Amino acid sequence: MLRVLHALDLTSASVGKPFSLCRIDSEGAHHLSEEEIQEVGDVVSRWEDAEQAVIAKIFD
Repeated sequence: MLRVLHALDLTSASVGKPFSLCRIDSEGAHHLSEEEIQEVGDVVSRWEDAEQAVIAKIFD
Protein backbone atom coordinates (compact mmCIF):
# COMPACT_ATOMS: atom_id res chain seq x y z
CA MET A 1 0.00 0.00 0.00
CA LEU A 2 2.81 2.42 0.81
CA ARG A 3 4.22 1.91 -2.66
CA VAL A 4 0.87 2.90 -4.18
CA LEU A 5 0.66 5.97 -1.96
CA HIS A 6 4.15 7.04 -3.06
CA ALA A 7 3.10 6.69 -6.71
CA LEU A 8 -0.07 8.69 -6.08
CA ASP A 9 1.98 11.33 -4.25
CA LEU A 10 3.91 11.87 -7.48
CA THR A 11 0.91 11.88 -9.81
CA SER A 12 -2.09 13.22 -7.91
CA ALA A 13 -2.63 16.68 -6.52
CA SER A 14 -5.06 15.35 -3.89
CA VAL A 15 -2.79 12.66 -2.39
CA GLY A 16 0.38 13.41 -0.48
CA LYS A 17 2.40 13.15 2.67
CA PRO A 18 2.03 12.74 5.55
CA PHE A 19 0.50 9.30 5.09
CA SER A 20 -1.54 7.46 7.67
CA LEU A 21 -1.29 3.67 7.58
CA CYS A 22 -3.11 1.11 9.66
CA ARG A 23 -2.53 -2.62 10.18
CA ILE A 24 -5.68 -4.60 10.92
CA ASP A 25 -5.62 -8.08 12.40
CA SER A 26 -7.64 -10.25 14.78
CA GLU A 27 -6.68 -7.96 17.67
CA GLY A 28 -8.03 -4.86 15.93
CA ALA A 29 -6.52 -1.86 14.20
CA HIS A 30 -3.05 -0.49 14.86
CA HIS A 31 -2.13 2.89 13.41
CA LEU A 32 1.53 2.90 12.39
CA SER A 33 3.77 5.58 13.87
CA GLU A 34 5.95 7.76 11.67
CA GLU A 35 8.90 5.52 12.61
CA GLU A 36 7.00 2.37 11.63
CA ILE A 37 5.98 3.94 8.32
CA GLN A 38 9.64 4.80 7.67
CA GLU A 39 10.65 1.20 8.41
CA VAL A 40 8.03 -0.03 5.93
CA GLY A 41 9.34 2.52 3.42
CA ASP A 42 12.85 1.15 3.82
CA VAL A 43 11.60 -2.38 3.08
CA VAL A 44 9.67 -1.09 0.05
CA SER A 45 12.83 0.61 -1.26
CA ARG A 46 14.83 -2.62 -0.93
CA TRP A 47 12.04 -4.51 -2.70
CA GLU A 48 12.01 -1.97 -5.55
CA ASP A 49 15.80 -2.22 -5.90
CA ALA A 50 15.57 -6.02 -6.07
CA GLU A 51 12.78 -5.79 -8.65
CA GLN A 52 14.83 -3.48 -10.83
CA ALA A 53 17.83 -5.82 -10.65
CA VAL A 54 15.70 -8.78 -11.77
CA ILE A 55 14.08 -6.79 -14.56
CA ALA A 56 17.50 -5.59 -15.75
CA LYS A 57 18.72 -9.22 -15.94
CA ILE A 58 15.69 -10.23 -18.00
CA PHE A 59 16.42 -7.59 -20.63
CA ASP A 60 20.20 -7.85 -20.48
